[in-house]
Amino acid sequence: MTSSPEGEPGALIHEELERFARHPRQEVARLRSEEGEGESGATPFIAIAGLAPALLALVLAVALGSLAVYYLVR
Repeated sequence: MTSSPEGEPGALIHEELERFARHPRQEVARLRSEEGEGESGATPFIAIAGLAPALLALVLAVALGSLAVYYLVR
């Protein structure tokens, strides 16, 4: 396996994904506590990932509603 150039987070991301795949509940709890502390550089990304499902549902609802109005008025 080739090593990543300096500054490339490849190995770190691989380790995080592997840990999440093996122990998802423990990892979610760790990320929530890390987000609560707010001292990590990853805190904004953790918060955004927590909001992503709700935002995705909202975008889909608006898109489907727009399509429904378009086809009903047309």
